[in-house]
Amino acid sequence: AVPCQGAVNTANAGAGGNQCLGAGGANPTTAFRIGTDGLVAPLPAAAQQLPQPFFPGTNGCSGAGCVSGTFFPTSGDSSAIDPHFRPNRVDSFDLTIQRELSPKAMIEVGYIGRLIRNELQNINLDAVPYMTTLGGQSFAQAYAALYTSICGLAGGACANNPYTGPAQPFFETALGGPSSAFCSGSANCTAAVIKAQGSNLKQGAVYDLWSALSRSSAWTLGRSLLSSVTPGTSLGNQLSSITMSTSLGYGNYNAGFVSFRLTDFHGFTGISNFTFSKALGTGAVTQSTSSFTVIDPWNLGLMYGPNGGNGRGFDSKYLFNQSLVYHPPFYKEQKGFVGHLLGGWGIAPLLTAQSGLATQINIGNGGDCQSFGEGNCSSTSTNENAVRVGPVPQMSLHYGVVSNGTCGKSGNSLGVNAFADPQAVCNSFRRLILGVDTNGGGTGRIPGFARWNLDASITKDTKFGERGIGVTFYALFTNVLNHFQPDDPTTNLDIDNPSSWGAVTGAPAAGSGYDPRQLEMGLRVRW
Repeated sequence: AVPCQGAVNTANAGAGGNQCLGAGGANPTTAFRIGTDGLVAPLPAAAQQLPQPFFPGTNGCSGAGCVSGTFFPTSGDSSAIDPHFRPNRVDSFDLTIQRELSPKAMIEVGYIGRLIRNELQNINLDAVPYMTTLGGQSFAQAYAALYTSICGLAGGACANNPYTGPAQPFFETALGGPSSAFCSGSANCTAAVIKAQGSNLKQGAVYDLWSALSRSSAWTLGRSLLSSVTPGTSLGNQLSSITMSTSLGYGNYNAGFVSFRLTDFHGFTGISNFTFSKALGTGAVTQSTSSFTVIDPWNLGLMYGPNGGNGRGFDSKYLFNQSLVYHPPFYKEQKGFVGHLLGGWGIAPLLTAQSGLATQINIGNGGDCQSFGEGNCSSTSTNENAVRVGPVPQMSLHYGVVSNGTCGKSGNSLGVNAFADPQAVCNSFRRLILGVDTNGGGTGRIPGFARWNLDASITKDTKFGERGIGVTFYALFTNVLNHFQPDDPTTNLDIDNPSSWGAVTGAPAAGSGYDPRQLEMGLRVRW
């Protein structure tokens, strides 16, 4: 129980060996032994108060309030679990109607419904309280007034208009009025905010904007975030984020389908299925996902949209598959040379096709994680989408595309792009704006590339005699037509980094079901 705090001499135990030579001074005759010497170790009592003065979050700080040798670091990124956390639940509803058209043909029509509740939902507690109201105006309203006046609501880049609107009551009150240290060099506090924080304002960096304003000694709200410092000092920030795992997420899936089955009709057996569906929700992430948060902790419905998780959507509107097996009805007995040659063949194609998955339209420069002040971009992430304000065509491959503007002018040397006019599509999106927009787009605003694939197998079974001796040859083709399936340009759809807008740079990862054509052949002998 007493630390040695130094070297131990174990030699010559009879002459004073096994001694602690460190500052702790313990040896076998004086060290406390659990059980032999009791159960309560003779340790000094814990201090009842912290060393004074105690300044939290002053690791390496400088300036007002910092005292040499009294640095107490922040805790960094933290996480917690909601004490009311509960397992998620799914309520399922199915209804099908079948109709036999003939002994060999049947049609089925049905509905599938899923209601998802108590889904895992991570929420950053260090989010900007944008509903805070001063002077009869909320921060969200004040921010929206400045942004819409300076940048506008049209697609493309910020318009950079000079601000000619009135002073915003929130900023005037929060920053101490026109005579305060922050505002005295400008016509009013609103003008001072634009002058000092114009870059954060135009980039939709709401968290950075709030944090910067709250550092000023003129700030009247005090410490408003866990990461905030005491206004006018560099002291007091406790952590950079705290993500709480809750079970507040929700979603739903609704689908109608029609299936057609054929059984041994002139050698054909198969099934085809068409599904029309919609998957909506607040996003689904795995429990191992850390530092992820919803866009708006104060309104989870803003996250509601095409569902998906961990950066990938799974909302596909249309899905069709066709499986068919054909065994020629002639020479089944395989009699004679011709029977053995022409009998026993089987052909089985498999066609799958689906509409594109929801694709995110990124907001890159500091806004893809804080458009509603939901977190510090260095500590948290989320799934924001730019807002669609114009027509957007369906993605399809276009070759030799030459952009007539800044969007899509680079990306690949062949000019392969998801859009014929990337500049026009780029101009159809704008930022997600606090105080204006009420939906963040879910997993994605637009569908990606439609996907289809054709596989097939060919078999030849040859029988010899009456004893079950035979040989089966098979050839299995994947991607028979060697169809190139482009990957969605998810990293090339960024309104703040538009030079590669829509550029197609590759195919889905290997093993995703869209690999180049492959052929596998085999021979099976039985006796």
